[in-house]
Amino acid sequence: CWLLGTEPVNVWAQLRRAQEISPEVESQADMLLSFSSGITASVHLDYLRPAYHRSVEIMGPVDAQRYDMGPNDAGGENYTAELQAFLDGAPLCTGREALAALRIVELAKECAA
Repeated sequence: CWLLGTEPVNVWAQLRRAQEISPEVESQADMLLSFSSGITASVHLDYLRPAYHRSVEIMGPVDAQRYDMGPNDAGGENYTAELQAFLDGAPLCTGREALAALRIVELAKECAA
């Protein structure tokens, strides 16, 4: 995981599909990721909300911090910029980071099956 610098050792997931959006693709996911350091991450993703929102909240034993991950991107501008960076030879993540993210997705799908 890009934020923690290591891949999770365990992944639990519950995935849902909204028939009105697409019966073939997950429209909502709740995941718990545990790491060898003892850190647990909770991830919620959904395409059901009408308003685009992306944020990260980090909670510690005393306080919590919330970070917005960019402006409203309902039109896909962030994804267009990411694709353009890749085409320009300056991708925003490495192939190893992309593979690590894909492994988490595969583990989530296995867990939810």
